[in-house]
Amino acid sequence: MSGGGPEGWHGLAVRLPVRIARAFEGIWTVPLALALAGLVLALVVGPLGTMLGAASWVDPDGGRAALSAVAGGVMSVAGIVFSLTFVALSITAQQLSPRILDYVLRGRVTQVLIGLALATFLFAAISLALSSDAEPWRFGVAVPLALGLATATLGAVVIFVHSMTRVMRSEDMVSRLGRAFARAARQLIAGPAGCVPVRLSPGARAVIDEELAGAEIVRAGEAGYVARIDHAGLVRLAAANDLVIALSVRENDHLLPGMPVARVLGLHPDGAVGARNIAALVALTDRRTPAWGADYEAAALSEAALRALSPGINDPASAISCLNLLFEGIAILAADGPPPDVLGDGERVARLVLPPKRAREFLTGAVLPVAVAGQGDFRLRARLEALLGHLAALTGDDEERRAIEAFALRVDAREDDAFSG
Repeated sequence: MSGGGPEGWHGLAVRLPVRIARAFEGIWTVPLALALAGLVLALVVGPLGTMLGAASWVDPDGGRAALSAVAGGVMSVAGIVFSLTFVALSITAQQLSPRILDYVLRGRVTQVLIGLALATFLFAAISLALSSDAEPWRFGVAVPLALGLATATLGAVVIFVHSMTRVMRSEDMVSRLGRAFARAARQLIAGPAGCVPVRLSPGARAVIDEELAGAEIVRAGEAGYVARIDHAGLVRLAAANDLVIALSVRENDHLLPGMPVARVLGLHPDGAVGARNIAALVALTDRRTPAWGADYEAAALSEAALRALSPGINDPASAISCLNLLFEGIAILAADGPPPDVLGDGERVARLVLPPKRAREFLTGAVLPVAVAGQGDFRLRARLEALLGHLAALTGDDEERRAIEAFALRVDAREDDAFSG
């Protein structure tokens, strides 16, 4: 969404962290680093043995047998473990959500095990190739190191299998999703880093909203997901040019070309700042970013609940667990919120208006599909009504309370039409 010139540099500053994170988010990063370490370690066995003055206490034939056993054994064990693991993951993904795969594959236990297996294999194979009867002392260094790496790999296998047993337990995975949503809700309450929240009176907010209705619209120049928004940069840009910017998107929203990104009040056609400068501070990518937000985590819990309620699984207890954890995160927004939706400069002048993201939005987006799917289960309905009643009592915002109570009435209507709008 940016071109050349100053806005191009701003766009690079916004996109660079996203691209760096993209480069290191894959499952291959840690394994590749450990594999390279194993390769380098095998190459320095010779200088290391010379420096340490290693003796040829290992018989060359025995050393070759040990290195061959380590190289073949570690790959065989890793292959069997991974085959069983992906079967377990496929079953878990069908029962809960394909998003579960993201948590497992991005977990350090998985990455370290793959890396240790590759490092051990490369070290043993290269050491075996470089060793000879003319240099028997190489075996005195390579064999203990290979056995140590093999032991570490087996230890990682045990830890990995333990983690897989937890993955296959729906309660553990639902709890993991719930903790992630609670963290994201707290981050939402804290607001964007480096920005100053501004609380406006209802009258002042109404004036800004009325003026923004006729403001210039900044539109997306390409399709993609909003990977990162430089909120602090937008505030600085607005303060330096006496602008008020109202964002129409949040991170992980999807845009098509021409969709509105923001409305800008005070933007002049012949001014030093144009729509491209503002669009440059909003980075788009072809997929969701690793920095998942509250919407993503809430959707994961909602999807897990819907799968639990499907006829093929029929597990209302897991669906109720998902609801409980959904409301834990929503309760944070209701009790401590609403999240800041207006950010200001150092003088606390309103410069950036964010899209609202309050408890009611999560009720509509994440809880409503579960309420519709589970309206035939009296246990889920009873729990949902109790949670909504507590949520309404928890919030100190009158408007939010009325919205929650209205949602509770829709749930209590027991009619599909009540959930249509």
